[in-house]
Amino acid sequence: MIVNAATKGGSARVPDRPMEIAAYEVVLPCRRFGVSYKLAVLGRVSLTTEFLLRLLKATGELEETKAAAFFGFDHRDMAFVVDEAESLGYIEREDGRLRLTIAGTELFRGGSESPEIYEIEQRRDNFVFDLLCLAHSATSISMSMRSTSPN
Repeated sequence: MIVNAATKGGSARVPDRPMEIAAYEVVLPCRRFGVSYKLAVLGRVSLTTEFLLRLLKATGELEETKAAAFFGFDHRDMAFVVDEAESLGYIEREDGRLRLTIAGTELFRGGSESPEIYEIEQRRDNFVFDLLCLAHSATSISMSMRSTSPN
């Protein structure tokens, strides 16, 4: 609530300022819940590895030198990308050729063009919920609407 102070003559005005009239302390019924859950986080590989997986999905099998030429990488850069995908078990390298493993193929769910790579994280957090609801129920609203209708 804002209170204005009046002055004699009404010409000079005191600036408005808030003034506390009353303070109420309210205690709500609340509960704290400890919740353990798992969270699936999408996309934990580099963008280049994801595009290598897409390339191998489209071509089936490809020579490592041709994949390097496609990305414009030298041998060392391509080896880094291939090593990452290979260590995750998504591709295999044999006689200089690259192909998706079964695990790599399963990343393309439902014929999708992009791989769905998830990592599951275990988490535990505390959540507080108030146990007080101030919303009207649907029955009281419909009853009041019937009583105010002109029919």
